Amino acid sequence: MDAVQFWIDGLNPARTDVFSQLYSVLVFDPNEAVVQPVPNIDPSQGRFVGGVQFEYYSFSNSGLVAYIAVDDAYRGKGVGRKLMQTAFETLQKQAEQRKRTTPPPEAYNKVETAISWISRDTDEKMIKQLATHFTEEDIPYLLPAQSEGDASSTVAPPLRMMFAETHRLGAKDNAFDPATRHKVLSKIGYGMLDFDFVQPPLDDDAAPCADLLLLAYSNDALKTPDGQYSAFTAAIKLWILEYMYSCHFDWDEISKQVYAKHMLASLSSKPPTITLNCDCPTWTRRTVLPEA
Repeated sequence: MDAVQFWIDGLNPARTDVFSQLYSVLVFDPNEAVVQPVPNIDPSQGRFVGGVQFEYYSFSNSGLVAYIAVDDAYRGKGVGRKLMQTAFETLQKQAEQRKRTTPPPEAYNKVETAISWISRDTDEKMIKQLATHFTEEDIPYLLPAQSEGDASSTVAPPLRMMFAETHRLGAKDNAFDPATRHKVLSKIGYGMLDFDFVQPPLDDDAAPCADLLLLAYSNDALKTPDGQYSAFTAAIKLWILEYMYSCHFDWDEISKQVYAKHMLASLSSKPPTITLNCDCPTWTRRTVLPEA
C-alpha cells in the first residue's frame, strides 16, 4: 500500500486511459484540513485519507486493483482492509447485474459454445481463437453448475476474482519497498498465484513486465474446506486473455507475443486449481522469459 502522494493522479476519478470499467472509492476526514488535493474533488470534503481504484473486466467477470493508497497518519487503523472490502463488494454488485439465461446444454460439452455464452459474443473468429486456449475439462470451471430447470431461467455468474499486481522481491519499485508492500497486501487479504505472470505492455512504448507477481483477493468464494484459498486455473486464464486484449486489441497479435505464449503455457501446466500463497515471506518466485 502506497503513500498518497505517489498515486494522487492515478486516483483521479476522471481518468480515461483505461479499457475496462473504472471505479474509485475515496475516503476523506471532514474534520481535518486538506493536505494533498485530489484532482476533481471538492476540497471542502476534508483531508484525503486514502483510496482505491479498480477495474471491472466484464468478459471474465473479474476485477483488478490499479491503485490503493493510505495517508501515513491513518495507517494501522483498518483503512486499507476496508477499502479492499468495499472494492470487492462493488465488483460483486456489478457482476450480479449481468444476469442472463442459463447456458444451453451443449455449452457443457463444447468449448466454443461455452465461450460464446461467457462472452455474449457472436464473433465466430474471436470465439474460435479463445477456444483454442481451453479444453472440455475446463468447462466446469468456467460455467455455472448445470441446471435441470427451465432453459429460460436466468443466472448471475458470481464475481470470479479480484486481482492485484505487485513487484517481485529485488525488483525496482520507486514508490515502495517490495517486501513491505507484500506484507501490507497479505495483511489486507491477498495471496500470490504461483505461475509465470507477465504484465502486458500498457502502452505503445512499453514492454511486457516480468518483474511483477499476480495476487488474488482471498474472499469467501475461494475458501476451501481446509481453510485455505484456491482459484480456478481456467478462470485465471480467461482474465489473463481479456487483460492482454485490453492492451493489444487484437487476438492475432496476442498469439504472436513471446510473453503471452510463455504465460499461457505456464498456466496450462498447472492443476485445475491454484492455491493462494498467503505467506508473504515466501513470495520469492521470479518469471524469466525466453529469448524472442
